[in-house]
Amino acid sequence: MTLPAQPAHPLSATIAEELAGWSQVTVDIKWQTNLVFSIANKMFAVISLDETPFEHISFKAGSERFLELTDNDGIIPAPYMARNHWVTVTNPKALSKKALLELLRSSHDQVVAKLPKKIQLQLRA
Repeated sequence: MTLPAQPAHPLSATIAEELAGWSQVTVDIKWQTNLVFSIANKMFAVISLDETPFEHISFKAGSERFLELTDNDGIIPAPYMARNHWVTVTNPKALSKKALLELLRSSHDQVVAKLPKKIQLQLRA
């Protein structure tokens, strides 16, 4: 899938390409400067393109991981979305690429789990 915009930082760009390649994931620009990754029209990750030198990556951490993650330097409660247990990675060294991708997969899976069963079945087909 072609991204509607390309992040400048190598880690953000790699993550964006990876997420865009996941099955059934759609990508679009929202709020002028945010690359939004969704499954069944429900967002699970956001890359803020207007942050420099590293585009911040936000995702649903879940209630069980929220406090653990936000205790790390370079990870903060996501503005406007913290009440839904979203976090924002503000430093590319806060997590390894592998750990970040695992957390993004978990975010994706949490969103899918909240979808109606009919849509979940359609996604698996």
